Amino acid sequence: MHQPTVLDLFCGAGGLSEGFQQAGFRVIGGSDSDPDAVATFALNHPDAVALTGDVRDEPVRERLHHLAREADVVVGGPPCQGFSQVRNHARLIDEPRNALYREFVAAVAEGAPRAFVMENVTGMDEMDVRDQVLEDLSLGGDYEVEARVLDAADFGVPQSRRRLIFAGLRRGEDGPFRLPAGTGLAAVFGLNREQGRGGETRYRVAAQGDLLAGAPTALADPDDASAVTAAQALSDLRPLVSGRRDDEIAYDELPAPASAYQRAMREGAGDVLANVQVPRMRDDTRMRLEGIPPGGNYRDLDEALMARYLTGEKWGQDNGSGRLSRRHFYAYRRLHPDVWAWTLNTKADAAYHYAEPRSLSVREFARLQSFPDRFRFTTDPRRGDIPGRLKNGPAHSRYRQVGNAVPPLLARAVAAELLSVLHPSRETAPSGDGLAAGEVALDYSTARG
Repeated sequence: MHQPTVLDLFCGAGGLSEGFQQAGFRVIGGSDSDPDAVATFALNHPDAVALTGDVRDEPVRERLHHLAREADVVVGGPPCQGFSQVRNHARLIDEPRNALYREFVAAVAEGAPRAFVMENVTGMDEMDVRDQVLEDLSLGGDYEVEARVLDAADFGVPQSRRRLIFAGLRRGEDGPFRLPAGTGLAAVFGLNREQGRGGETRYRVAAQGDLLAGAPTALADPDDASAVTAAQALSDLRPLVSGRRDDEIAYDELPAPASAYQRAMREGAGDVLANVQVPRMRDDTRMRLEGIPPGGNYRDLDEALMARYLTGEKWGQDNGSGRLSRRHFYAYRRLHPDVWAWTLNTKADAAYHYAEPRSLSVREFARLQSFPDRFRFTTDPRRGDIPGRLKNGPAHSRYRQVGNAVPPLLARAVAAELLSVLHPSRETAPSGDGLAAGEVALDYSTARG
């Protein structure tokens, strides 16, 4: 009985792998140059080959090509940096800075898997290189390739995160294959900045486009997993406090789950939740956060809170003006409880809690990315400067791993559609159907082919 297999190139912590595993695939390997991210991948996929190293190095390339020949599907998100060269009529695949993208194409060519999935930033569309990538990935007509921009919030992820997804099906496979469309809710809702009766600033969730049938109900209903808000994702973790050093907490010390999403995230995690350390916060930052409403940012600060130092404690670089230097839209951003988060980046201050004046833990970042609670983030146990390790220490590495990942629920939705084509007799569970993380309705009674 053949369970379909997947190989994850440039795997990072393994968001794509986690989603494909939830859909019913068996992860056979993953590779990344960051040893800390590979440590997390290996911890959560103990039966897979975990390779640390640069895919351009021949021993690593050779091992990955071997695994690619064994995989039904090859997935990955290769960094692709040379967009600007397209203006000079250079092809994307020939630009030296895009060598990792070229290695992904080469791995697909060498392995000849039944299908592949490549994700990347939407900047590819902004620089008008989509057609080039479609041509490269078709491998001279061996694959039928489709591309679509998908927003994670349309697949039950409590975060708006738009990614350009390329999916290819080898000619001769039963098709057609179409990338999933999702709910379309991400384009409907946003935050309106308003003045209250007392002159205070507040943010209200409002429809910004054509209102889809049932959209308000889906967003407000905690038992509807098709649209998940920040509060529906995080409210059971509200007791975590700023400066918490213990990285684990027993579930019985937390409130009971208050939404279908929280129940799904807890499934299979045991009695203890990991990755719950919370960064310490300066009094200045806390005071500013207390002056910003949920959904707000730097623009909502009163004049008194714009001083460079509020408590007399000197920290950071003094710009000499006596005024706060972080004057941009992304400074001091607080989540809004009634809508999903914006796109997270790799830093702990990318978002602050909607109800408490504090940063988020790695676990809360993971919740907003749709990683189940059983998925633990770690780092390579070796100390110091080792090949491939990025700077700033293990705590920052964990935030970076989460922030760089593909949301597993988005990956699962793509994987479920792909599985229905590769193995049409299987009964797959569509994303957002209320199944617990890792729980999949599949029938493995049909052998490959």
